[in-house]
Amino acid sequence: MKRIVQFSGWMVILIIVFALPVKAQTLPAKKDVLEKMCLANAYFMKKWPDVGKTIITNKERPSNIWTRAVYYEGLMALYEIDPQPEFYDYAVRWAEFHNWDLRDGNTNTRNA
Repeated sequence: MKRIVQFSGWMVILIIVFALPVKAQTLPAKKDVLEKMCLANAYFMKKWPDVGKTIITNKERPSNIWTRAVYYEGLMALYEIDPQPEFYDYAVRWAEFHNWDLRDGNTNTRNA
């Protein structure tokens, strides 16, 4: 029993010693986050200048699949905090290319 108490005491001491110097992470500055967001977006817009270009992975896919739509949702969020006309124009070109329609012109979708 004495050994268990002694062991528990050492564990408490170790926890205190290692936990005290731990600090909470600090958030990066808003300016730094915005800079990284713009950098990532610039990469995407440079890689895909043609908004209607098909995506080639293991097979050819249209440019209006859900993953691309998620990018444009993020682009509009970026535009909201950093309203650069090229962000808006890029998104509108994509929407107009697809006639503001769902994938394959289908008005129904089985994917949420």
